[in-house]
Amino acid sequence: MENRLTFEHFLWIAEAVLRISYDELERLACPFRAGSALNAPFARVCGAYLFPDPAERAAICAQRLLRTRPLPLGSRSNRKVAYECMREMVVLGGCRWSRSEEDADDVAETLEGVERGTIDLAELIRWVQERVTA
Repeated sequence: MENRLTFEHFLWIAEAVLRISYDELERLACPFRAGSALNAPFARVCGAYLFPDPAERAAICAQRLLRTRPLPLGSRSNRKVAYECMREMVVLGGCRWSRSEEDADDVAETLEGVERGTIDLAELIRWVQERVTA
């Protein structure tokens, strides 16, 4: 269950997605905002995880990244990184993203909706669960 993204993972993913050096991203990114988003899916009460489902954890991570905007590079950059972090969270959870070719418009619309608050967490979780297989 402890297979989670660290701030360093976040920076490596951002480097690959944005083609900005790790060192530059390390200077730019807010580690507190990123850390809160990356840790939110792993909340526990009395030792039990609140969110045991990998798809649910991935959706929570993406939503928090979109809302906290840890990269001061604009919404589009944060959306790209949040999407790839979400997909990586699925893999770390022992599942796989079942859509090898994703409709770019659908992804953009969904992530923009989350960012604007017109798509809530429950809707995002359902959207992710439709794309994840064990």
